[in-house]
Amino acid sequence: MNGTTRWMATATLAATLLAGCGSSDDTASAGETAQQASLAPNASSAPDCPAGAAASGKPGDILGIYPGQGVDAAEAIVRCRENLIDVGFGEDFFPLPSTEPPLRETLIATSGTPCTFDAQEFLSRGTNCGSAGFEGSQTMTDRDEKLLIALVGAANAERVAGVWRSKEYAEGKRPVLADTADSLRAKYGPPSEETERRGELRMIWIHDVNGRPMSRENPVFRTCRSIDADQTGRQAWSEGCGLTIVAKLEAARENPSLVAELHVAATDQAATIAGLRDMAATIRQNEETERASEVDAARREAGEVEL
Repeated sequence: MNGTTRWMATATLAATLLAGCGSSDDTASAGETAQQASLAPNASSAPDCPAGAAASGKPGDILGIYPGQGVDAAEAIVRCRENLIDVGFGEDFFPLPSTEPPLRETLIATSGTPCTFDAQEFLSRGTNCGSAGFEGSQTMTDRDEKLLIALVGAANAERVAGVWRSKEYAEGKRPVLADTADSLRAKYGPPSEETERRGELRMIWIHDVNGRPMSRENPVFRTCRSIDADQTGRQAWSEGCGLTIVAKLEAARENPSLVAELHVAATDQAATIAGLRDMAATIRQNEETERASEVDAARREAGEVEL
């Protein structure tokens, strides 16, 4: 397997990597399948909030959450952010077979205002009322901040594969686009690439599997540009790519010097593929064990076949 092996959320590639794990009908991108996820609520108690969590200093951290971090630490940071009030775990972000109980593949958290369903309010704002898609999610509007954390690893010992954060800024609270870009450069260093078109500034930081900034001349550089800063976008991971950070700054129509929406994502591509491969192997082993148990039970209980 070469250094550009890719993992995309399509049935073909899922079948290639997960041969023997059962069928998979996933054909949408990772971001799209996350929208359709069947999610399980999390009933963890309020954690002890760590001081200075938003400044972890770890490569690729977003609000103190970073690739490779343990799920418990990531969840604690999420639950300590007072504006993120709708939180839950979910499945079906990656093209993995269904399991019982379902794998926790995402941790989703959003801000928002609970909908009262007052008749007048429903008429004026009701079209924006809805859940975040998981069981136990509140019916809310004004979800101006959304955090999606992708997870890999064994049940209850998952680690962060990637972080996607989307933030909408209300009029009067919009930051200056140039200042925001400078802050991103100060945090993540000089971007590997910057492009600006149609009122959108896109910045990307690409590292190799050893954590070093990747040169644009590297033959896999273009392949590594496959992560979308928007959590609803299409995502693809490549084995020859390491930590990848992407930011998308959408300018306000009324004043292009201000930011209307900010999207930032960070994921370690090679580590994610390795984690998914381990998960696929575990699923396959569990399925083989279950089939063997069924055969043993059949021999004990069914008796000989009458011929």
